[in-house]
Amino acid sequence: MSNSNDRSEYKVGQLAALAKVGLGTVRHYQKLGLLPISPRFADGGARRYTKAQLDHLLLIRNMQALGFSLREISAILSYRSQNNCQPVKRLCVEKQNALRNQIREQEARLKALKMLAEICPGTCSVDECAFFQELSCLSFAHDVL
Repeated sequence: MSNSNDRSEYKVGQLAALAKVGLGTVRHYQKLGLLPISPRFADGGARRYTKAQLDHLLLIRNMQALGFSLREISAILSYRSQNNCQPVKRLCVEKQNALRNQIREQEARLKALKMLAEICPGTCSVDECAFFQELSCLSFAHDVL
């Protein structure tokens, strides 16, 4: 949470560095309306960003790290400005369910790879290798891929 008394100001490059994003990312977020564009100052025209804007950028990055798309992030920020967390909770639950499905799919891949590694002796020709024979018979590929 930002301190409302913090008067720190950052140039766009400093803002990007502190948030560990590129300048292009900052500009992209601004273009999408996720991050407000600061007005230019008379001292050479450089834009200055506040600690609150840095916190907002970090919020966006954290939501991305949790797997939210930019479209979902835009919706969440809209709900935030409307002081409405019910749809945010719904999105979180949906994201949890999608992640559980992805974990199940990855576990199925891991199980198949383990089985294939176990049946491949690693010393025979490709024509004799059980890996290739079994790989074409796996049914999970149609379900997972």
